[in-house]
Amino acid sequence: MQKLIEHADRIFHQQNKLKIEYYQNTNMKMVTIRSEYISDAIAKKHHLVPNDFKNTKRLEIVTIRRVENQIIDEFSLDLHNK
Repeated sequence: MQKLIEHADRIFHQQNKLKIEYYQNTNMKMVTIRSEYISDAIAKKHHLVPNDFKNTKRLEIVTIRRVENQIIDEFSLDLHNK
C-alpha cells in the first residue's frame, strides 16, 4: 500500500508544479482532477476514469503497484504540453 501512496504523492507534487487543482486523500491510491484540466485525448491515453460517463466533471487516476515513475512523469508532461 505504501508504494501506491508514494505514486499518488508523486502525482500531487507534479500537479502542484503545474498549478492544476486536484483532490487529495493522503490515505488513498486515487487522485481526482477536474476535467477542465485534461483533454479527452490525454484522458483516453492514460486510461483515466470519469466520475460520471454522461456528465464528466472530474477524472480519477487510480495508482497501482506496477506503475513506474516514468509513466507518472509522462502523464504530467502531457498535461504540461496540452
